[in-house]
Amino acid sequence: MKSFKKSLLAGLLVSACNPVNVLAVDEHTLDTVVVSATRSEQSNISTPSSITIIRRDEIEASGATHIVDIIRGRGGVQVRDFFGDGTRAAIGMRGFTSDTASSNTLVLIDGRRLNNPDLSSPDLNSISIDNIERIEIVQGSAGTLYGDQAVAGVINIITRDIKDFSANVRVDVASYNTTRLFASASNRAKNGIGFRLSVENKNSDGYRENNELDYENITGKIDYKHSKGVVFLEHQEIYEDLNTPGALSLALVNADRRQSNGLNQFNHTDTNITRLGIRHSLSQNWDLEAELTTRKSKANADFGGGDVSTSDLELNEFTPRFIGFVPTPNGEAQFTLGADIIESKYDIASVFFGFPSSTSNKQSVRNIYGQIVIPLSNRISITTGARYSDIENDLVDSFSFPTGVDLNDNLTAAEVGISYTPTTEVRLFARADENFRFAKVNEQTFTAAGIVGLETQEGISYEFGAEWKRNQHSAKAVIYRINLDNEIDYDPSVGFSGANSNLDPTKRNGLTLEGRYQATPKLALGAQYNYVDAKFSQGVFEGNRIPFVSENTVLLTANYDISSSWKIFGELQYVGDRIQAGDFANTNQELNGYTLANLAIHYKRKNLRLSGRIKNLFDKEYSDYATFNAYYPAPEHNISLSVQYAY
Repeated sequence: MKSFKKSLLAGLLVSACNPVNVLAVDEHTLDTVVVSATRSEQSNISTPSSITIIRRDEIEASGATHIVDIIRGRGGVQVRDFFGDGTRAAIGMRGFTSDTASSNTLVLIDGRRLNNPDLSSPDLNSISIDNIERIEIVQGSAGTLYGDQAVAGVINIITRDIKDFSANVRVDVASYNTTRLFASASNRAKNGIGFRLSVENKNSDGYRENNELDYENITGKIDYKHSKGVVFLEHQEIYEDLNTPGALSLALVNADRRQSNGLNQFNHTDTNITRLGIRHSLSQNWDLEAELTTRKSKANADFGGGDVSTSDLELNEFTPRFIGFVPTPNGEAQFTLGADIIESKYDIASVFFGFPSSTSNKQSVRNIYGQIVIPLSNRISITTGARYSDIENDLVDSFSFPTGVDLNDNLTAAEVGISYTPTTEVRLFARADENFRFAKVNEQTFTAAGIVGLETQEGISYEFGAEWKRNQHSAKAVIYRINLDNEIDYDPSVGFSGANSNLDPTKRNGLTLEGRYQATPKLALGAQYNYVDAKFSQGVFEGNRIPFVSENTVLLTANYDISSSWKIFGELQYVGDRIQAGDFANTNQELNGYTLANLAIHYKRKNLRLSGRIKNLFDKEYSDYATFNAYYPAPEHNISLSVQYAY
């Protein structure tokens, strides 16, 4: 990170952060409570990031049953979906959408990390869509506030709060013999004690052969609200048994896109998560917030050939922070001082080319950080902050480090920014933020000969933008640049079979345009366009496109209230051509772009809600992922129907 300090300081006068951007496709209120801006609940405060919010009513309007279908195309998100139903999807932003997408975009649920110490993607299946209150998408680096892996942005899924008594039962049926059952109940007593319990069960044959899914999710939460704050305890049990059909050659796709590769692969996972948290007012100006989380996951998998691998993961996370509001002549300044302490243990046993192997890693990541938002006047505020991060790996691997090795590193990251509000409708902003990510455990065990430990990936992000808001109309434009040193990815050109490597310097330049137009009291239109120019800036591949990044993506949406009972929602999603994953030389056939149309219609009468959704309305045949001429065909048009009773 030292190599970027001069660049950061040089950009001090022009780099900054914008106020909270509340430009979701379905925006109804001006005052919006957000968490991701400062890691504490605030309303319309100047923050170091541009945030797009997807609210509960937009989630319901989409008719989607999986979070992937909600965030696809929103806030600059690109999706890598192996099977087209979200069960093995990864999400990336701002040109980080290849095989390391999940290592460069941080995914949170109520502030708890879903990212893993290995290369596996965050478990998006663990989030029941009916439990989501809103989704906050932080567009751009957030290295100071969130640290490791917050390179391209942060997606924070906020679950529904416990209020008065409510109950909800929902039944979904869909194509490919898919059924989904969801039930929940919550209540808050007069003494401040509240609870929420939800149960979800899903079964499906899947779009392709050997793609069956059996899934269960039980989530419970109890809390106690008092005059000084709240204390809560939540627990989640997740069971997933998934058959995975694998990749196909283009010839096999053309012959029968629904067939499997015949290897009878599967992945069975059991996960349990327990979390204890507190929000407490220490004084008139200072609050304490803290969470302690334990996540344990056991998996058995066959990735082809009949050799089963087993893995055990235990992750413990402690995230205390102090939030202060200090009066100044120009308003309140907000201070955030915190620590992120993450301890994990990861063990895997597998067979590699017929030879048994095992990997064991104990990892400790300790962070301290601080951020301050200072109003210079009633129109101008500045934001600055810094983070110190230290990582220790105690790693033993059968092939690479049979006697064990310690792989340690530490660094600092900083941010600086300014926002200017010349009128009540217009905001101008700029920012600079340093970012980083540490190498994952299974990246460290497969490197080129003579490499003992990959360098930490480091970078800096600049962005400038403007937003406009009037009543229910809004617009935003942002341009950005991200420069990286030692980007970590699998490089097929290294050695005989490729290896995980620190790449030559890369850069990503981009443009984001978002807008919402309330055409009539009943019709709302939304549009989002993202352009990303992601290339190698030096080295052997200088000038080549970074794989699996679509230069152009477009999302168009429309909400129409036919009557007080009937509503209709439609969207068009365009994803441009992409270089196949891993193809740094840009020599393989490109993965063709596609345009999808989705349509949903809803009927609501009192407590009863009926919904129908058609995904891929025009029956487009496409693949959402390809690597080294191996394709993962996505479903053609598919239909889901839902019956819901909410009290």
